[in-house]
Amino acid sequence: MSCIMVDIESDGPIPVDYSMNLGSFYKGLVRDTFKNFKYLRKTRHIHNPVDDAMGNAEAMLEINREFGLKMKIE
Repeated sequence: MSCIMVDIESDGPIPVDYSMNLGSFYKGLVRDTFKNFKYLRKTRHIHNPVDDAMGNAEAMLEINREFGLKMKIE
């Protein structure tokens, strides 16, 4: 069984070196370090934690659909 966990806002002790977020995950899937996932969001990115989480969840659902990932979403 595979499990994917996405932690959007934490970087660890050294930002960039320890960052694994939805953006990094998406760039790895599309194999393009310049590609951004934010066009997949339906909710606008306004730096409100609830709206940002909602938009990132929408993007993750779209990534799951587009790439046929084996994710159990409850």
